[in-house]
Amino acid sequence: MNDEFIDKLAEKLLDKLLERCSQPEWHVRRPNDFINNFSKIIAFKENEEERMIGEISKHKTLMIIYQEKSDKKKALMMQEKIDILDKKLNK
Repeated sequence: MNDEFIDKLAEKLLDKLLERCSQPEWHVRRPNDFINNFSKIIAFKENEEERMIGEISKHKTLMIIYQEKSDKKKALMMQEKIDILDKKLNK
């Protein structure tokens, strides 16, 4: 193993990490100089319970928007999605 191989491997690893951390279920906080300061990077992937809570919040927000616009069909659809997620969450 030589330095050139290690550098290429490090680049591929960094590319893969950055690609994974850009997916919606990942949350990353990194300083502007994160290339020089990896110790301040915080990253985690939300678990299924956290994901469902986020979905419920999104659907509740949309339901309120649709109710305010008097779009009862869409509001009802959001309520149905909320109910399904609530059941899954409270099993």
